Order: sequence, then C-alpha cells, then structure tokens
Amino acid sequence: MKSWSNRIALLIPVYNGGSSVVEVLRRCKKQGLPVIVVDDGSADGTAERVESEGVDLILRHPSNLGKGQALRDGLQSARERGFEAAISLDADGQHLPEEIPKFLDRYSLGSADIIVGNRFGDQEYLRRMPGVRVFSNRFSSYLIRKFGRLPILDVQCGFRLYRLEPILALGCQSTGFEYETEVLLRAAARGCRLENVSIRCEYPEGTVRSRYRALKDSWRIYQVSRSIMRGCEKEDARWLKKQNR
Repeated sequence: MKSWSNRIALLIPVYNGGSSVVEVLRRCKKQGLPVIVVDDGSADGTAERVESEGVDLILRHPSNLGKGQALRDGLQSARERGFEAAISLDADGQHLPEEIPKFLDRYSLGSADIIVGNRFGDQEYLRRMPGVRVFSNRFSSYLIRKFGRLPILDVQCGFRLYRLEPILALGCQSTGFEYETEVLLRAAARGCRLENVSIRCEYPEGTVRSRYRALKDSWRIYQVSRSIMRGCEKEDARWLKKQNR
C-alpha cells in the first residue's frame, strides 16, 4: 500500500458529519494514503474534529456549496499537490475504507480512468436500505446507463477512483449530487475508460444519513443528464469538425 502514498490520495467531502467522520478518518489513515477532507460549510464542529485527527489537508468552504463543488475542489487540490489519482468516499461511514485496496488493485492494471463501486451486489445492504431508495437508485442508474451508454452499474455510488489529469480536463460544472453523474457522462463521451468494482456498504448506528432525496434528486439527476448529453454531443461535433479541417 505504501508504494501508492505519493501517487494516490483519499478524498472525503463532508457536510455536518461530525458524528461519523472521525471514525471514517481513523480507518482511512490505516490504509497508508494521504487524506484530503473538504468541509462543505459544516456548522456542527466537523472542521474542528477533522483537524484534531491530523489529516494531510483540510479545505473549508465558508458556506454549503454542494457535494459536487466539494469534490471538484478536492480533486483540483490533489492534482496541484502532484497526485495522479484520488479515491473519493463518503463521510457517513457507509463506504468501508478497508475496501480501498480493491480500487488500487484494479487501478494497478492500468486500464481505467474512473473506477466506481457497485453496491448492488451487497444483498444485506439492500435489505437494510428503504425500498424507495433501492428503487430510485436502480431505476435512475438504469436510465442514465442506457441514456449515456455507460458501462457503470451503480451510477450514483460515491466510492470511486478518479485519474486526475483526464477527469479535470472534462470541465464539469455541476455543484450538487449531479456532479457524480456529469463526470461519468462526460468521461464516457470523451472516450475515458470506466470500470466497476464490487463493494459492500453499511450504515453505522448514530451516523448522519445522506441528504440525498431519493425520488426528487434522482429525477433532477436524470434531467441534468439529458442536458449534459446534449451538450456533450455538440462539443464532440465541434471537436470532430476541428480535427477534420
């Protein structure tokens, strides 16, 4: 694991996650990789708890700007510090830091620009998740996967590895939850290599639940996805026109 320590960073966006982020950080630090935390305007003492854990870098937004903005800022900071890739995971404890080696093993094969966790193989997790959430995740993943011709099985999973140079070059603009869909759609349209890795998930007792609103945010992401795809098609047409001159 230590051979990755100057090449790959862990990225944790957090908003009012003081009740769970410390345990997540402690487990992440055992993986031997640098940790970057983006505190997205928390008002519950999250930043102070993170600082007390001695992470490698903490970025603080003065107000809540959205998960997408937190990810964008974190990825850019990782690139500026010379990392070639970053692994993002949520601060609520649902993603298991102990599974980070799965992403590193897949990345070591050299065939992926984005690797996305697939929660749908974890039957125990699905049994604990509210039915409407399971339905919305599966349905929105299906629609976006088909619409964007994506090979990704769990489009909304936030446990991911990003290779920084090609991903930051995509110019994604979303600031909310839809960023994680936009980056996949733009990456696929640009010929980036997208892969899946099976993961487990859990929700520890007492942790902050996701602010994701199952039906409303899924529909919003789908609408944004349609807009993004139309934009990608126009951008690709302009790019091809330039190449053919």
